[in-house]
Amino acid sequence: MFINIVIGFVLPWIICFFIFKRDLPFVLHVSTIGALIAFLINELGYFMNWWYVTPKAYGVLSFIPYNIGVFAGLAVFTVHMVNHWGRSWIVIPGMTFVKTILESILVCTGKVVYDNGWNLSLTFFSYLLACSTGYLIYSMTQGVSIKDSGT
Repeated sequence: MFINIVIGFVLPWIICFFIFKRDLPFVLHVSTIGALIAFLINELGYFMNWWYVTPKAYGVLSFIPYNIGVFAGLAVFTVHMVNHWGRSWIVIPGMTFVKTILESILVCTGKVVYDNGWNLSLTFFSYLLACSTGYLIYSMTQGVSIKDSGT
């Protein structure tokens, strides 16, 4: 579990902090969206016995560092790149590919185990759905504040 915390949470947030330390509200907004989507998808995948993260004895607790670390941080990078360069039709599939490559490393090392027919192709499409949904939610909530909501 220590490895999950280090590579899944600590390293991504160190990198995110140094890159985005000037725009903390953006990081908190987008990382929250990314983490929520990751929790939803990983809970579903675990429940359907499509995958698990070792150590298996911890169940879904093994996913938490990745959900609030890697997936949240990569959501920040994805939205930042779309905002900076535009071309979401290139950035989102590109970041989806990067996430799939990172996961393939975890699969090869035995940290993530696929079951019941799940494979890296399905992982790519689940990440594409997650990245697209995350960017869509961010786009819909951009500029919305508590003052704007009438409260």
